[in-house]
Order: sequence, then C-alpha cells, then structure tokens
Amino acid sequence: MKEIIDIPAVIAGREVFGKDNITKHEGISGSVTIRTPEITKDRLNDIFEHEKAVNTLPINEIISFIEEVGKKWADPDYPLKKEALEIMMHVTQFSKKELLEDFGNIPLVMSRETFIDKVMATEFGGTDMLDNWVVRGGCEVKAVPRGSFLHILAGNVPGVEMVSLIRGLLTKNLNILKTAGANPVTPYYLLKSFMEIDPEHPLTRSISAFHWKRGSEIEKHIYKRVSSACVWGGSDAVYAAWRHARPGLEILDYGPKRSMVFIGKKTLNDNNKLHEAAHALAKDTTIHDQQACHSPQVVFVEGETDKFCENLASELTKFAKEYPRGGESLDRQSERSHLRMMHELSGNKVYHPGSHDWTLIVTKDFTATAQSPLGRTLFVIPVDSLGDAVKYADHYTMVAAFSDREDLNKYRDELAMQGVDRLTDVGRMGLLPADTPHEGRYDLSRLVKFVSTDR
Repeated sequence: MKEIIDIPAVIAGREVFGKDNITKHEGISGSVTIRTPEITKDRLNDIFEHEKAVNTLPINEIISFIEEVGKKWADPDYPLKKEALEIMMHVTQFSKKELLEDFGNIPLVMSRETFIDKVMATEFGGTDMLDNWVVRGGCEVKAVPRGSFLHILAGNVPGVEMVSLIRGLLTKNLNILKTAGANPVTPYYLLKSFMEIDPEHPLTRSISAFHWKRGSEIEKHIYKRVSSACVWGGSDAVYAAWRHARPGLEILDYGPKRSMVFIGKKTLNDNNKLHEAAHALAKDTTIHDQQACHSPQVVFVEGETDKFCENLASELTKFAKEYPRGGESLDRQSERSHLRMMHELSGNKVYHPGSHDWTLIVTKDFTATAQSPLGRTLFVIPVDSLGDAVKYADHYTMVAAFSDREDLNKYRDELAMQGVDRLTDVGRMGLLPADTPHEGRYDLSRLVKFVSTDR
C-alpha cells in the first residue's frame, strides 16, 4: 500500500493544512505520495501582511536568528532534520549518504563564519549599510530592501532552497517560496525550525512556502505584488518567469547550464597526476548525482582516451560503492540504455559496469552531448589540443574545470569571453567559495535599492 504524507503549506509563518484542491507529488520510489494544499488568492493579504516589519529589522538580529536555525540543523540528532531525511529518501533519487552531505551544507550557509560574513563583505562591504547611512564618495548610501522576494525553487539539489532564502533574509525582504514538485519537503522542514524557535518573530512571520501550478491565478497575483523574483530550473521555468516581467520587477534566473572538464597532456603523461585527475573527476560526477549545474557532463581529453577512461571507470566504481545511487525512474534508465546501445552501434567505445551506476561514452561528435540522461553519465571527447576544446564552451557553461592549473591560466581569458561563469580545478566543481559570484553575478545587491543622500 502506498504511504500518503501530508506536507502543509506555510503562510506567513503558519502551517496551513487542506482537504480540498490537493496537489499530489509522487515519490521516485513509487511507495510514497506527498500531498500539499493549494492556496487561493484570498490568502495573499496574509502573506504580505508582515512585509514592513521584516524590512525594518536590524541586520544583526536577522543573522542571529538564522544562525540559531543553522545550529539546530548542524545537530545530527535534530528531530526535524531526521524526519525530513527519512521522507527525502523516498521522494528523491539520492542515497542516504548523499542526502546527509547535502543536509550538512545547510548549517554552513547559515553561519556567519563560513558564509554570511563573507557574502556581506563581498557585496556590501559588511553589514553596516543595511542599517545605517554609509559614506560613499560625495554621498551617504543606505541599502534599503526592495520589499518582497519570490523564489521559484527547483527540486534537483536538496538545500538550494536555503541558499535562495538566505539571500532574501539578509536583504530584509519578505520571502515567498514556490516549492518544487520534486521536493516540497526540505523547505517545509526548514521553515518549521523557524516556527519552532519563535513563531511570532517578524522573520518567521515574513516567510511563506507552498506549491502552485505554473500559470495559475495565484501565480499571476503573486507576481503582480512582489518586487523581486528568482527562478531556479530549466528553460520552461525561466521563460515562464519572464512572461511576468514588468517595469520595476527584478528577475534573477538560474539555469539551465552544464559544466565541462579539460584533461591536458601533462596529466595523461604522468601516472600519478592521471590517477589524481580520475579520482577528482569521479568525485565531481558523484556529488549531487550529477543533478547540479556545476556537475560535469563533457570531458575533453588532449590525446588518447583509453588510459584515462580506464582509470576513471575504476574510480567511478569505487565512488558507486561509497555513495550508492538512490532510486531512478524506469524512463531515465531506458533512456540511458538506449544511448549506450546507439553509441555502440555507431562504433563508439562505451564503458559501464553492467548496471546504471555510471556510464562513459567516447565520441568525437560534440553535438551528441546535447542530451544526457545524467545519473553519472559522462561524454569523453578526444582532442588534438585543448585550444580546440575550449571553443565549445559558451554562455550555457557554468564551470570549466582543468586537471592542470597552467592550462587553466592559459585559456581562462578566452573562456571568460565566451561566457563561462567559473573556472576551477577538477575535484572542486561542487565546492563553491562562499563569496564567489553566482552564474557571473553578485545578486544580493539586486535585492536592495541603494538610496543616497548628498553630503
């Protein structure tokens, strides 16, 4: 019998259960159905009621509250975290170990030391400008919240909702989270922690989270009232958000993108470096099970690919044992099986362990990499020179990772001009520094209005 789990909506820091107009979310395992209530437009006034209260909160009070939530999620025995983990194991394709690591990143994002102070220093020169008038040249400047911030969340990486929410909280905006169909769980349990600490605090009362159908009436009314919006997801989600564009509405879009790896001759000619690069790439491929935009999909190898692929296959097998794959739909498995078969029939070399743990496809045709079933699937492309390979990068490339730092430095200007967001070493693709630009932008500054007073 399929288990049914009811996840309430959160309206202005209050749980709202519903018996009518229920949206159902089918878990990847097929054993769980999650039901969430749909919210009608008559609740909008409740959502926006606390906007002014949060807009005027002192920044240090906001940060202290965030840190208190983070400390709870840093505790491995925290009941809400354990309950969320248990449900997530049934509704996502991630293994328990992967989910634990993703959940482990949440308190890091909520810490002054590891994230908040670094971000605020990079974007605002510190926190002072959020509360006070700060001298900047011939004027005094204050960063004033734009008002309200809508988050269209994606369900591919658990915990990204906290990254998104933190941006809205640190800029003193009211926040509305549209939960993803693939993951209505994590946002609810995070907000439940806010309610647990202080249900009446202006920060708690300024957050709402629920699901609605794209293009619905409630969506249209929310877009008319918010001052900023961000959208995480694929092309359809991004284009749907921009259909609501109007003068004065700030829209931040994240995705869709993919990432590339460049393995140079120096790496291939040194057995130690070859092994290190294979291990590092297997790690990057395993993190988030290749669901994130920073996950590698295409690997350019300067020279013969056989030796590198054999090393990489061995490392992927080791990671498959340490980080086993979770559930996956039959459609996605069929897509991968078909892809393997078509490349084998085309004469391309295909590596896999006889299961769906991982797949390596060697091809000289870059156009064949356009569609990927993911699930630790890598396209390996032999090239005569990395100079030929970097030409394939464009503004859809989030990360370009190199096995050799000299190669990175040699090609980084060219890659930057072609639209790549970030350059790094293989093995660090998923390890974003706290104060790095996100997809080529510093976006907290776009969630405030800089008001000036002439001196």
